[in-house]
Amino acid sequence: MGGFFSILGQTNLALYKECRQSSTHSTNIKYLPGVAVDGDTQQYMSDGALCSHTNHHEPFNWWTVDLGQQYIVDNITIYNRADSCCGARLHDYDVLIYSPAISTWQDYNKSIPYLCYHHYEISPLVIDITCRTGIVGRYVQIYKENGVDFNITNQPLTLCEVEVYGRNLTDPNDTVIEITTGNSISTNGIKLNQSARLHDYDALIYSPAISTWQDYNKSIPYLCYHHYEISPLVINITCRTGIIGRYVQIYKENGVDFNITNQPLTLCEVEVYGRNLTDPNDTVIEITTGNSITTNGIKLNQSTFQIVKYLLN
Repeated sequence: MGGFFSILGQTNLALYKECRQSSTHSTNIKYLPGVAVDGDTQQYMSDGALCSHTNHHEPFNWWTVDLGQQYIVDNITIYNRADSCCGARLHDYDVLIYSPAISTWQDYNKSIPYLCYHHYEISPLVIDITCRTGIVGRYVQIYKENGVDFNITNQPLTLCEVEVYGRNLTDPNDTVIEITTGNSISTNGIKLNQSARLHDYDALIYSPAISTWQDYNKSIPYLCYHHYEISPLVINITCRTGIIGRYVQIYKENGVDFNITNQPLTLCEVEVYGRNLTDPNDTVIEITTGNSITTNGIKLNQSTFQIVKYLLN
């Protein structure tokens, strides 16, 4: 068995907790929802890994864990299935946090969830997600819609492990967000205002043919990340592995009322981390064509598996 049961001293709140999913592929125990919180982070089912697995050909799929009580949810780590047949199935999903008035499996999803994160396209093999500061919830759900062609596509929801990290509500250092109203309250002298200026923005990566300030943005950028609503005070973003770029852009549209609203883009510091192109352990994606090239014996095809990892960590 593998797995990290703590991050920066925090406990994996989801470990061995009760889970449910929209359906189960078969009666085989390796597909049950609870195997996604058993502490085993193996990802190759062909080598014996246990991964939760819903039915095929459904309009939507979901998987939910009950943390047992309310927590401030900070981070969520998702381990995708790594078998070449199936990793591409985990795509375009939401990570939702529920804080219901009635905490039962029959009633929890009658409340309005908080959207912690939306992932575009195919998920990496492992993804670390940071929710906005101060979100309180008890139920964490992975939710995926399969589109109008769900009856002919093969798109079940498969999760090899889900880890949830957070804190008790008595932690004195947190600003807690009321999900029902969207307003913030203050603890420890920190106040977050719902009208904060840094919100609903894109982190874009450009890899232009002509690397000049006049021409770089004439190329098509790769969308590393889109942030919904107000940004936290500090946010760590992980792009998918293998994205090559020279220019990193933070882009924000201000809507039709831009001429009467006060919404400039203000950044106190931006840090970018990555690796040289000569690193032998990365699969590098050409974003100009969408095709992949091979390093270290790995080949990803845009029409089948697409992109599985990220270069900017």
